[in-house]
This record gives sequence, C-alpha cells and structure tokens, in this order.
Amino acid sequence: MESGSLPNGLPRDYGGYNIGKAKLYSIKNTPMNATELNALKCSMCTLLLRDPCQVITCGHRYCKTCIDQLTSGGEGQYSCLLDKEVFEINKVKSDKGCLRDLQTLEVDCPMDLQCNWRGKLLDVDVHKECCPNRRMVCIQGCGALLVAKEIEAHLTSECSKRPCTCKHCKRPIPFDTMEEHYGVCEERPVSCKFCEKQLTARKLGRRCEMVQHLVAKHLIQSFRLMVQTGEKVLVVEAENKALREDVILIRAENKTLRQELSECQSSLSDLEGKTNQLMTENQQKDVTITSLKSIVEELQKERDERDLALVKGGNFGDAVESDGPTNVPSLPTKVKLVNQPDLFNALPSQLKALNGPVREQLFSLTGVPDVTRPVGVELSRVKQEVEAVQSTLHKLNDIVQATQDNQTRYGVAIDDIRLRQDILDVKTTNGILIWKIPDIRRRYRDAIDRRTISLYSPPFYTSPHGYRMCIRTYLNGDGIGKGTHISLFFVVMRSEHDNLLPWPFKQSVRFTLINQKNPPASITEAFVPDLKSPSFHKPENDMNIASGFPKFARQGVLNDDNFTLGNMIYIKCQVDLTGLPVQ
Repeated sequence: MESGSLPNGLPRDYGGYNIGKAKLYSIKNTPMNATELNALKCSMCTLLLRDPCQVITCGHRYCKTCIDQLTSGGEGQYSCLLDKEVFEINKVKSDKGCLRDLQTLEVDCPMDLQCNWRGKLLDVDVHKECCPNRRMVCIQGCGALLVAKEIEAHLTSECSKRPCTCKHCKRPIPFDTMEEHYGVCEERPVSCKFCEKQLTARKLGRRCEMVQHLVAKHLIQSFRLMVQTGEKVLVVEAENKALREDVILIRAENKTLRQELSECQSSLSDLEGKTNQLMTENQQKDVTITSLKSIVEELQKERDERDLALVKGGNFGDAVESDGPTNVPSLPTKVKLVNQPDLFNALPSQLKALNGPVREQLFSLTGVPDVTRPVGVELSRVKQEVEAVQSTLHKLNDIVQATQDNQTRYGVAIDDIRLRQDILDVKTTNGILIWKIPDIRRRYRDAIDRRTISLYSPPFYTSPHGYRMCIRTYLNGDGIGKGTHISLFFVVMRSEHDNLLPWPFKQSVRFTLINQKNPPASITEAFVPDLKSPSFHKPENDMNIASGFPKFARQGVLNDDNFTLGNMIYIKCQVDLTGLPVQ
C-alpha cells in the first residue's frame, strides 16, 4: 500500500497495488490492455486489487481494506460506489478466482526511472522498498529528492546539512551553519580587550571564561566601557532574564518536591507512631500473660492441695455414691485413710482419672469454687487481642508497600518533569523537527504496562509566526496497530498567530525513524492532509485530533541496535513549506 493519501482520501493503510505507468503482463507474457486492467481495479481506490472481494448483488470488486473501510459505519446496509446498489455485509465474499489471476501477473519496475526488474505483481511492494532507482528525500533535512543509489554520495559530500567537525570544539555541526557556529562556539578563541590575553568562550558555571577573566582582572575597566558605550547591557539583560526563568522553574519543581517529601514524612511519622503504640501494647500483653500464667500455677497448686485435703477428710465414697453412677473406679466407702497407707498412696493416680463432671460434683459438695474458668476466659481474651495486633501489623506492612509504590510513581513523575523541561528548551521554526526520545527501553516497558500510553514531542513551527505542530507516538501502538506496531501521528496545535494563517492546513508531512548506523535504511512514511478532516482545520482547542500512521513501524525496531543506539531513538518530521507565505 502506498505512502500518503490514496484516491478518495483514503489513508495509506488502505488500497491496492499502485504500479503507475508500468506495464502489466498476463500469464502468456503479453502486455495487458486498458480494458483488461480496468477489470482488475478496485471500485474504491481505483488501484489494482489487493486481496479482492466481490459484492455478489452487483458484481463489483473491492480491495479487502477498501470494503472494510466502506462498511465500517452504517446500520448493516451499504451502497456500492459505482451503481449505488444497496447491499448487506453478508453479500461480500472473497473473490478467490480473481486472486488466482492476480497471482499469475507480472509487472515491470513501477519507478519513474525504471530498473531491469520484472516480477510478480504481489511482490511489487517489496521491490519498491529496495529498488536502486526509488526516490528518497535526504534524511539530513536539506530537502533534496534523490535516487536511492545516489543518496550515500549526497550524504557524505553534497548535502548542505551534512555533519562537519568544528575545528574548535570538535563537535559535528551541519555544513550550512558552520560559519554561524564559529561565531557562538564555546571553544572559539577570544582576546581580552584590555590585556590581549587569549581565552575561550567556554562556560565555567554560570559565566564564560572571558567574563570570569574580566571580573577578576579588569572589573573597573569593563564597567566603565559598559557605561560609556552600552556594549554589554543587552547581554546582561538577556542573561538576567534567563536566570529569572531558571529560578521560576526551579522554585516550582522544588515546591512540588517539598510537597511530596512532606507527604512521605507524614506517612512515615504515622507509621512510626502506630509501630510504637503496637510495641507498647505487645509489651503490656506479655506482662499480662506472664502474670496470668503465675496466677494459673498458684490456682492449680491450691486446687491440688484442696483435693488432697478433701480425700484425707473421708466420706469420699459417700460423695460419689450420692450422685449416681460415674466412670470413676469404685472405691471402698467410709475408709479410714489414715489407717490405710497403701490405699492413700494409690489415690493420686485414681484422682487423675476423674473426668470433668465428677470434679464439678466435688467442687459443688465441698463448696470449693472452680477457679480455672475465669482464667480460661482471660486467656481467650488475650488470644483475641494478640490476633488483633497481628492483623494491625499486616495492615502496616500494606501501608509500607503502598508508600514504596508511591515513591516509584514519584520517580516516574520526576522523569516526566525533566522531559517537559527538555521540551521547553527546544523551538524550531523551519518546519523540521528531529525528536530524540531517550531511555527508550524503559519508556517502551511503561507503554506496555500502560503507565505512559503516549508521548508528545516538543512543538515546532513552519516559521517564527507560522503553524504550530507536534508529534504524538504510541510505542505500544494504537488502534489497529496496538500491540504490534509503533503508531505515529501529526498534531496541529493552536497558536497566537492562527488568525493570520490560511486554513485548512494543506502541507504534506513526512515522518522518518532514523537508522543511526545506516541512514539510508531509515523508515520513512508521508501523507497529504485530507482537507475535509477536522484534524487540519483551525484549532478550537489546544490541539486538534491527531492524524497519521497507526502502523508506522513494527515494534521489533525498538529492539534493533541500528535504531536504538545509546538507548534512544530519533524521529524526524518534515513539513513541506512549498506555497506557504512568509510569516
């Protein structure tokens, strides 16, 4: 499918094979005439059919993507574009016979400057991507339109935007701005006006080397010169303005960070308070449990002594017989234990065999209360309180985990603030933007995890008072490209000069994902605006609806070192300025 808009205003993801004026050959290797070609053209995009489908009711054929576009709206009934006959979606069938015919056709190279290639029609798109005679726009921004086989020589020796090394700072600078760069290069040699000392314009902190020299050696002379001639007044004002803007941004960022720090400190104080409270309560519970254990031991000892005294006092057998049968071993009644030492020694083991009901009878007959019951109740209450403390500790662990998650989100927010600061530092007014997206692997993961779904580029302009635009990208795709492709869109933004500009926006736009190791292998797509789309009308809000390519490039390029060298990618957007008035 072709770059840019297709006939009927369709985006590039729709339409058939565009072979231009190239000859098409049948299975007999004879050129096809116009009538035969028309029979194989789509009724919507008018190109050669791609994945042909046929409307059974009228017999007209469409590309699969075209018929999907035609039937994407409505309530189940649609009109054929040629004869307006109404049909339903179940009347559209894949035309396998036409597809077999297309598979047998061959075509010459469809480029303006044809090469010697002839191959299957279904392979023509692959050939277009690698044809040595295909037309390419210079990726360095000079605007030259070249044949692919000439692009390498152009990039190295002819392009006005080719990088050249500055003789002072040794950095790569575009060839056409080298003279201008020499005038502002920080490493350029400068001579002191008063002592002729050779210095550089390099910045050391907030001042350049020359300014520090003048302050240290010639402060009075410099002040007199500034007062007499006004030579440095504008420079000082500009530096003061930049300093004021920096201070405002730093104060705003510091205010945000202080608020976040205050929230974290407050949460930490609450956690410390609750932890100390729980530790105190746990210590109190430990003391209570220790004292209860001591009381239980004393009560058990007292109970054993009373049981023993009861047995030694006699009438034990009568007490048992008075309550009917039990599971207690039978004992002689009214035994004088004092005169029976052997029987007395056997009583402790028999006493242990008494079950709960018998002991209760003994306690009721002798008037001795069962002191173990309140102790059991107290132990049960302490157990419940300990469980409540454990539950509170689990809640505190959850709060700590939530605080750690918030700190992670704060880190992401700070990265976004720094990215926005970088955006504020960039402004281009020639219709060309080269957008660097750093830390691309993390941003790709954030897009997959839906933490940061899309990214906006810095705004750029067609001229100092021209159209204001930006790029929006979905690294994990959007719409039909979600999960498989990188989506890339062009956004027209509102500016203070919109009333002076012609509308709708009609300039062609070209996107390039730059291959940093092999620039000729970069991925490039272009489109011409649909003048009926609100995306290109005068903005009523801050931004219009984005328009572009939901399937710009497969996500595999984000794992390709050719495109992600240094863990960053470069996306270039170039707007054709032909016909625009100078603003």
